Amino acid sequence: MYLFALTSGKAFGHGGIYVTRAFTAYGLYTLIPSYGISKGDREFRIAGIYSWTEGANTDLVFENSDIKGNSASAGATWMIFNRLAIGVSGSVLKASGPEPLDPRFPSGAQSDVTAKGYTSAAAVSLYAVRRKHFQFSIIVGATTLWASADNNAQGQKGGYPDLWKDSGYITGFVPQFRYGPVSATLPLLNRHIKDTHEQLRGVIARGEHPKINDYVDSLHGLELTYDPWDLSFTYFNPSKGIQALGLKWAYRL
Repeated sequence: MYLFALTSGKAFGHGGIYVTRAFTAYGLYTLIPSYGISKGDREFRIAGIYSWTEGANTDLVFENSDIKGNSASAGATWMIFNRLAIGVSGSVLKASGPEPLDPRFPSGAQSDVTAKGYTSAAAVSLYAVRRKHFQFSIIVGATTLWASADNNAQGQKGGYPDLWKDSGYITGFVPQFRYGPVSATLPLLNRHIKDTHEQLRGVIARGEHPKINDYVDSLHGLELTYDPWDLSFTYFNPSKGIQALGLKWAYRL
């Protein structure tokens, strides 16, 4: 997951906000329909996701952090035509753990952070290829994100709560394969945030940071589905230092 906002020079806040943003992106995978959905089908999906940072030697803003989170996600799709579907999804998250008090000095003092967030999306899926053992779709949609993070070091440098409100759009490609009772999905989605505000509510700083535009969260992973049960296991490892596991169940009408 490529966190370009960190390099903008405008987005100083503690890592819990960035972790929340990263973790909530995983919930967008419930936007993707299962293999073989056809005209007139309506499919509902629910998922549980466990996400974590790995600590040392990660991307800068996550270095020496150990934040873990659980999220619940749900999605629904209506297949209008054999090659066109519309879908929605939503996800809520809570994460916590130690992180550097000041992300610019990751080896310094630490504090405990509690982060919460949710994301929602609506998208169109266009199927360019539909075969018995392979299909390929293009996804375009809109998304919103809300995230907050508080740590236990208020009154110290870097120790303030943050609130982010984001909006943007989603683009991506989704190749899917089927062999026997098992199908594999490779979500290749990007969440483009175009209008971001960081609200500071602490003792050290107060007010609103300048807008932060044009950063991208990349949602890459592998999902394996046992089709007779509509049960899926997913692993995400989009960047050094952040990973997630997901379990999803689908129900088709």
